[in-house]
Amino acid sequence: MPWIEETHFWIDPDFLYRVNYGPMTPRDFSRLKWDFSYILYRDFGDGAIFLDRILAAKLQSAVFSYVSSLRIDQDYSKAMKYPVMWAENFVLRYVWNEDYSSSVLGVNSRPPMAAVILDMLAMISFFRSSQTSHPKSVIIWLKEFFDS
Repeated sequence: MPWIEETHFWIDPDFLYRVNYGPMTPRDFSRLKWDFSYILYRDFGDGAIFLDRILAAKLQSAVFSYVSSLRIDQDYSKAMKYPVMWAENFVLRYVWNEDYSSSVLGVNSRPPMAAVILDMLAMISFFRSSQTSHPKSVIIWLKEFFDS
């Protein structure tokens, strides 16, 4: 795909650092939203991953910790990418959308991708450690998470 090859020059370590840890420049944000808009609609088995590799591994581990205990001869490589690609798409489509939570985040700034992923990891850890014998509503779970 020639249009992908033309954009590779700007995907460098500095760009990836700004996407993950901030601060992103308006040009970075524009390139992600427009030049790389195909990643929003990509097949979850393909495509580039912008998320910091260490965070990506932690997210995969948190979501797929049960896979290593299964004794099934299947290739999980594409399935293992799904939570990382879903999380990136969530950040790009929603968190970085100027209308998403603008009363809290404002309209001119967005959290870096790593901050959003770290919040997701904290929530997964909280839910995993919060064993309960009686059902709770989502609102109660979220209130307990935010209070912790």
